[in-house]
Amino acid sequence: MKAFKRSPQAAALAYAAALVVLSASVQAQQIPAGNDCWVTSWGSDEPTQLVFDALRTIAPDFFGAGSLPIPNPIEDPGNQRVIPLRGNPLDPLFVSDPNGCGCPEQVEFEMTWVDMHGVMVGPNDAHKVRKVDGPPYSTEVDTCVRRTQDVNFSGTGIPETIEIELIALSLKSIQPLPVAFDTNGDDVIDFIRLFDVFVHNSGLTQPAGMMRFEADEISSGAVMSGEMDLLELPITFEVEFREHEVPSNTFALGPFNLMFGESQGGFRRVTIPSMIPTLGTWGLILLAMALMTAGAMLWKRREHEGF
Repeated sequence: MKAFKRSPQAAALAYAAALVVLSASVQAQQIPAGNDCWVTSWGSDEPTQLVFDALRTIAPDFFGAGSLPIPNPIEDPGNQRVIPLRGNPLDPLFVSDPNGCGCPEQVEFEMTWVDMHGVMVGPNDAHKVRKVDGPPYSTEVDTCVRRTQDVNFSGTGIPETIEIELIALSLKSIQPLPVAFDTNGDDVIDFIRLFDVFVHNSGLTQPAGMMRFEADEISSGAVMSGEMDLLELPITFEVEFREHEVPSNTFALGPFNLMFGESQGGFRRVTIPSMIPTLGTWGLILLAMALMTAGAMLWKRREHEGF
């Protein structure tokens, strides 16, 4: 009776297969780094707004000789001017460009924020985003954030923190901003000019922020859902004013520093993990053993047949 000799090829095959399966398990327990694309919510129920007050002002004569400061005691008794904002869609080419927003055609995890993205410099500023109902994204996206690191979950209820950064922010005033002029200096408004207000990120790169994830459910080795917290997202932004009737007449303020934070949300898996996603730990072990056994039997049969 011929003695059985284990084939190196069979062992290598089994080892490689086991690595593939284990790799799939690891991938299924993570949220890979990627880009998140958002649409700014606006309106009475979900306001996104920019506030000029004692901490952030527009100086007298900024819009030309005689323009009043913002806020001012004539128009703003509360010493505050609130500018409601909405999203100003980004260039579709930038939205789809991997070096830009890089919005994915299909998302693996759906992420939803349940509250505002914290506050800006003024205590009443706010920014609220909702998920994009796409693809296509080309006509909607105005805010993009990049998760620069994988989220590797080691179990449920264990928080994992990663770095994030803003890619793009593009907002526009819902209504033009009225700017009053007192050319005679007698505290009487002589005329008003209207300006559309645009808010956008400043510079090519933004400071790194932090985001925390915590898995609520891991099923068959795959993370399925959980909670997320925006710990901090520093942003440098600029404000541009374009005269409504003469858009070429522009004025700019900034850059300003802004810090989003203390926002909560949730995530859930919306696509089935690839590469054998439903196997648990024992399933992985059994599959690896089956592959090794099959390889050994194949080699024994070839030796018996004289190959």
